[in-house]
Amino acid sequence: MNRGKSISYVLPMPHAGIADWKNVPLAKMFYKIMRLRTIAIFLSLIFLTSCHPSKLPKEKYEVANDAYGETVTMDVCLDPNDNGRVHRAMEDAWKGVGKVRPQIDIWDSNSDAFKINHSYGRPVQVSPETYALIKEAVGYSALTKNTFDITVQPLLQLWKDAAKAGHPPSQEQIDEARKAVGVRFISFLPDNKIELLNPQTRIDLGGLGANMAVENAANAFRKYKYRDFMIAAAGDMYMSGHDCNGQPWRVGILNPLDKTKLAGVVSVVDMAVSTSGDYERYSVIQGKKYSHDMNPLTGYPQTGTTSGTSIAPGIKEAGALAKALIILSPEEATQLTDKMGFPYASFVIYKPTEDSLQFYPSRYYSRYTHISIWTLLLRWIHGDF
Repeated sequence: MNRGKSISYVLPMPHAGIADWKNVPLAKMFYKIMRLRTIAIFLSLIFLTSCHPSKLPKEKYEVANDAYGETVTMDVCLDPNDNGRVHRAMEDAWKGVGKVRPQIDIWDSNSDAFKINHSYGRPVQVSPETYALIKEAVGYSALTKNTFDITVQPLLQLWKDAAKAGHPPSQEQIDEARKAVGVRFISFLPDNKIELLNPQTRIDLGGLGANMAVENAANAFRKYKYRDFMIAAAGDMYMSGHDCNGQPWRVGILNPLDKTKLAGVVSVVDMAVSTSGDYERYSVIQGKKYSHDMNPLTGYPQTGTTSGTSIAPGIKEAGALAKALIILSPEEATQLTDKMGFPYASFVIYKPTEDSLQFYPSRYYSRYTHISIWTLLLRWIHGDF
């Protein structure tokens, strides 16, 4: 595939011996015929499309509940003969959401995460789902140059305690906490057993756990043969198929300076969209705002980038990438996404000053914001204008 070059395909013509072949009488006639043929084909397509019956809107069934401290919303587009199937699907979907907490709650002594955090010197057996999730997390850490790291909990706890004390931690405290951070301290053993190799290392599965809950719900809807649905948990969303009007799902990206406005809108089909930002969750210490998103490489809360949105096929990878986007510099974040190629895309918002923003779209971001002439034509035919 050629990239960055313009390639023209020219219809071969007999050599005329002059610069403009269209001035040759026979060639000029051929040129006019080809133009008329192109126009005729285009008008025929418009006629056929207008005669074709448009896809009827589907009824939307929506349920929203609180889970993990966030509002989780599920929209399902119903088939004409649903016959109550959606109720069984919703029940299974919420069960899928609920079963994640016993695995990821670091404060619940019965959870897998709690057991792992106390596994130094004695490996613990966890569920196959937790084992696979942590393996995925280690992979995301390698992918993002260790800017996404589930072992960041010692630093999170340090800064949480500092907020309560009313003053930032010392550099010595930060350096000491950083010694326990790193996925190299996670050891995977047979039979779904995990052991931490540093007594101070602690994992935090909160973000990935929420993504896992969304994935469980999506699997439940697929089990009941639903094609078009959307699941949203705070800044993490997964969209399957199309919305209930038969259009791609549209997702707005908030403007960090004015939450009543949007910085961007993307249209997606069968994709996940995840946004991380410092404007929603933060602490204030001695009058200064500190993000809850921690840079595991420096030991300090991230600064500069105020929002990072990732578009990816899977919700877990979208969530992990979104976390990395706000830790990396805008240029590094964009390069990371571009290196992954299509269908991955990202949109990073950097705040150089308190009242200004800079936008960094990745190479393929425009594919999710572009509205083609054909789409506009279809909307006109269907009476959307």
